[in-house]
Amino acid sequence: SLEIMDRVGELNRAGHTIIFITHDMELVARYASRVVVMAQGRVLADGGTREIFRLPEVLIASSLAPPDITCLAQELAAFGIRGDILTVEEMLDVLLPLWRR
Repeated sequence: SLEIMDRVGELNRAGHTIIFITHDMELVARYASRVVVMAQGRVLADGGTREIFRLPEVLIASSLAPPDITCLAQELAAFGIRGDILTVEEMLDVLLPLWRR
């Protein structure tokens, strides 16, 4: 639940190292600053969340996909929108100022 993840985030900000294993890329996008991608017992990539989501070959090899909002941002990159957006909130921060012009 989000309540649990918020508490985990508090622990991390307090200096505790948190390791969690998941296939939920929405959760990864929201909470992880570093990602290690594995497939068949091998490490395929290790880096920042934004960096990892820009590596389609790694995600495909590990049967993962970025969050839908990140895929949308990558499509909108051709129109000048940042392609590394991870959350809906980040997308709103980028789009609302453009809409208000």
